[in-house]
Amino acid sequence: METSIPTDSYVKFGVGSVPLQVYVNEPATCKWSTQNKEYSVMENTMNCATNLTQINARELYTCFTNLTGVVDRQENKFFFRCKGQSNKPEEDRNVNVNSYLFNLRGSQPLNIISVGPNGTATGNTNTVPVNLKVVTDDRANEGTAICSFSSSGLPNSYVLMFETKAVEHTQRLDLTTGNYNYIFRCVDYGGNATEASANFSVIVDTAPPLVTRAYYDSTNIALKIVTNEDAVCAYSLNSCNFNFEEGIELIYSQASKKKSHFGEWKPNMAYYIKCKDSFDNEPAPNACSIVLSATSIA
Repeated sequence: METSIPTDSYVKFGVGSVPLQVYVNEPATCKWSTQNKEYSVMENTMNCATNLTQINARELYTCFTNLTGVVDRQENKFFFRCKGQSNKPEEDRNVNVNSYLFNLRGSQPLNIISVGPNGTATGNTNTVPVNLKVVTDDRANEGTAICSFSSSGLPNSYVLMFETKAVEHTQRLDLTTGNYNYIFRCVDYGGNATEASANFSVIVDTAPPLVTRAYYDSTNIALKIVTNEDAVCAYSLNSCNFNFEEGIELIYSQASKKKSHFGEWKPNMAYYIKCKDSFDNEPAPNACSIVLSATSIA
């Protein structure tokens, strides 16, 4: 006996009946029940093809039925038995003494637990690599699902995510500066579907930090400079022509405040200062962010 749906298949949440085709190798009458009982007392009769002209391409006869009473979130067992040779006298027909067990797994709604990214993605190249991510749960098969994404949500616009068929689904995109909205659509093995969206921005930062202030800090008896973004700064006492790593690094007064930078105050000395941000944007090799001394700022 074969079936159009494999046994142990998941059923969509809220679906109480499932149409099924059962295939047998001879003309027969078949029945089903939710209990394992004799053929004669089974409650539900299938509609079976019995004419030779009705066999399918595999030379099997098809019985049609509708399995009812499917319950969500649990195993649903159905028992099939057939009485063969329907074209022979009743006394010559054989009846299955053992049931064919067929199981359907009731599911629960598929949930999207999280999507990303959110907020702002930044980089210092023309395009910024962004990883779309979806996490699913609850479920047929423990939240295992197949997810697609779309920037418009229009029919036929969804693209299968590169890593999917799991509970975590990812897709890398290389995006330019702008605001983005992506819609995710996920379907599990029971046919349960759900959607969610992620909104984020992409900023391409190719400019080095700017020094907005520079002065003598009398409280700390130090040179202090302030940058327009979080940065690390270093200086040379000779010229702007130095590698950043070879310079004397300015320090932070607090590790969490990376826009304020302090260095030893050296009267009448020129400071050739370079600053770079977290994307390694820094001045050209022979350029400085600022050149200053105790008496002048250039």
